[in-house]
Amino acid sequence: MTIDTLVSDYGLAAIFFGCFLEGETVAITGGVMAHKHLLVHWQVTAVAACAAELADSTVFLLARRYRDLSFVRRTLARPTAQRLIARVDRRPAPYAFATRFIPGLRIAGPMMLAQSRLGTPAYLAIALCAATLWSAIFTSLGVVVGGLLRLLGAPHRAEHILVGAAAILVLVLLWHWHAWRRRRGAS
Repeated sequence: MTIDTLVSDYGLAAIFFGCFLEGETVAITGGVMAHKHLLVHWQVTAVAACAAELADSTVFLLARRYRDLSFVRRTLARPTAQRLIARVDRRPAPYAFATRFIPGLRIAGPMMLAQSRLGTPAYLAIALCAATLWSAIFTSLGVVVGGLLRLLGAPHRAEHILVGAAAILVLVLLWHWHAWRRRRGAS
């Protein structure tokens, strides 16, 4: 069994879980795989959108249900979060859409919105629109990256792409871990 076969057989499931947990890197990688014709672009886009919507909605619904948990209260008690909550409460709909696109607000954004006056059905509809646009942008960016890699003569075997994506994912996770430790030390 080759890597190409594995990607063709299990790639959409990997994209779903990757976009649920991380996001952009996995969506772009899915687009690159679609460019290589290992996956179908519209399917990659649809799966990434579903995963992004499910992730955002899960955080929103849990934060709304468990407002009194210490984790939620600590996160929302930060001065930056308090300023954002004040802004969000005035016009929650644009913020509900924007949090999908702003790095660092993937979890805190839905948590803040869960404390606002924005209703659950409205949030779910807005988050679905944002996730759909987000997935279309990032998977299409992956298709463009795949084309550029081919033009530049870069190795375009699935193994190379997956190793590169894994390396980028590790760097993103290390950056998040470092930022989390830095914030934790400041509080």
